[in-house]
Amino acid sequence: MEKYSIRKIPLSRIDELRPEWDGLFQGKDMTFNQSYQWYDMLKDYTPAGRGIDCGVYAVERDGEPVMIAPLWILTRRVRLVNAPGVYFIGRNSYTDYLNLIYRDFDGAAFEFLVESVAKEHGPLPWHFELLHEDSATYRHLRQLEKEGRCSLGPAVRTQCEGLRLPDSPEEYLKSLKASVRQRLRTIDNRCATDGMDLDVALDDKEHISDCMELYNRRNKTLVSRDRSRMKRRARVYFAVKRLVHDRFLIEFPQYVPYRDCRDVRHATVIDRSAGKVIAFIGYAWDTVHRTAYVINVAYDEDYSRYSPGIKCVKRLIDTAISEGFTDVDFTRGNEQYKSDFGGVRHMLSDLKVDFRL
Repeated sequence: MEKYSIRKIPLSRIDELRPEWDGLFQGKDMTFNQSYQWYDMLKDYTPAGRGIDCGVYAVERDGEPVMIAPLWILTRRVRLVNAPGVYFIGRNSYTDYLNLIYRDFDGAAFEFLVESVAKEHGPLPWHFELLHEDSATYRHLRQLEKEGRCSLGPAVRTQCEGLRLPDSPEEYLKSLKASVRQRLRTIDNRCATDGMDLDVALDDKEHISDCMELYNRRNKTLVSRDRSRMKRRARVYFAVKRLVHDRFLIEFPQYVPYRDCRDVRHATVIDRSAGKVIAFIGYAWDTVHRTAYVINVAYDEDYSRYSPGIKCVKRLIDTAISEGFTDVDFTRGNEQYKSDFGGVRHMLSDLKVDFRL
């Protein structure tokens, strides 16, 4: 009979798990957001305080590591709106696909983990956020629900898109819809006609602060635009809700991946004549699964005629193909450019789970 055991490691010492983590990360369900590098960055930004317990649980089967769980546990209600429960480190931030780390999913190991956490903290609901519905974890939760061993609250579903890459940039260009190919030609023609000298640079380390400024400016524009479309009563309601949200909800920082995770890079589009960044992509190369991740895109609306964000994405995809990558993951969201570039929709779920193991 297989014997399971568990170790709990403080976040400050997760380097002790690096070899096991890297080995489990080989699993097909894993994404860049389950990598050791990602959590090594997040550990410095994980909220702590009274009623908060956080750490990394390592489950072993017959002495061999089979599962790692980076958990952020609220043992009581904190600041009025943060409910008790078991959450994943990185929740409610730029971390997508929150999941356990495993090579091959072991249902018995997972249930042993849930029981161990319950013995330590009592029966708490588990919260899975942006969990890929194609993952073994999601399928196991649905199976436990069928067996009456857990109850799942209503799922909040979110779309993400991904692209399987062909063997060459030329093949990829041919695979795009005619309207998209025409748009790419139009962008080049407009730049040539207007004398616009745009330079696309991958892994741009010199302009990170400019990218952050552009990102913040773009977000403010989008928020302002959304508010202008609301009726006055709705604007007041959401303003009050946002005030409560900002003051009381505990969140993981939003922008730190671009600044502090050494494996996250920036691709920029620079207007040479003005000497300014007019678009950027935060991206990452997952060399284990040969996948390029597009984490975020922002652009200066004053340059929308030249679609600098589109130029940047196209260059990134062409480079990924040339470097031998097999997939591009556009991450969460249903922005039009993702489907234009051939993205295929996948679904993510936010689930609240009450276990009865």
